Amino acid sequence: MIQQNLQKVKLALTPIKEYANYLEMVKDKIGNLESLIKDEHKDKFKKEKKNIEMALMIFESSIIDNIDNILNSQFKKLNDSVEDIATTISYQQAIYNNSKSGYKSSKLENINVYDLMINLSQTLGLDININCENKDISILADKVHITNGFMNIIKNGIESCDEAIRKRYIQSKDIVCSIEKFIDDDTFFEIDIDNDTTQKEFVLITITDNGMGVLSEHKEMIFKRGFTTKVDGHGLGLHSFANFIHESSGDISIKSDGISTGASVIVKIKDIKD
Repeated sequence: MIQQNLQKVKLALTPIKEYANYLEMVKDKIGNLESLIKDEHKDKFKKEKKNIEMALMIFESSIIDNIDNILNSQFKKLNDSVEDIATTISYQQAIYNNSKSGYKSSKLENINVYDLMINLSQTLGLDININCENKDISILADKVHITNGFMNIIKNGIESCDEAIRKRYIQSKDIVCSIEKFIDDDTFFEIDIDNDTTQKEFVLITITDNGMGVLSEHKEMIFKRGFTTKVDGHGLGLHSFANFIHESSGDISIKSDGISTGASVIVKIKDIKD
């Protein structure tokens, strides 16, 4: 992907480089013409020369602005590519380390879910709507997996919204995160240390976007290793995150009514009781 972005920069700058060369050629010809003009016409030429030079300055300024915009755009894409690679490497290293000792290791931390989403919102530069009545809800999890997993989900939502905007399905992106406690009535009762029976309590974290949505035939495959609908995707992010959630006695699923309807990723993780 980095190589592709570098090629795009090169292709975009090629015509601008040609314009710059043409600009220098015109400037040289103006200077040469002045020496050929007869004295009685030099005053008129000097006036026209100023007009031409002014037009050339505007043209030159436009070239510089275009170069600056292209470089800013393409280097941002390059930086995003580097960050994605770094995130993937960190993610896979954490998976490898945990695979040797089990996910329930000493790396598990008490993580406040609301604070996590606020930090992700700031990191991604996106105003995520967070619905959360209790901002003290916490989970016990590996911080690397949780952070990278939800960042991957939100990035997917952003990209889906951007595509929907390009296709004019929507006018603006909307990413919503809902955080709530949930008692799973379908699970067996647990026995605590006082021999009392208690139901399993979970935290439901739902990330919803108003983007392209998901085809029905893709919903069952979306968490499988190697599955991706992106041209430059690797199909590892959601698969690895789903494995981590399942190993943590949780669950992850996706809901969508099809193309142009948006999508919701629902993550269920065991709650830390007060």
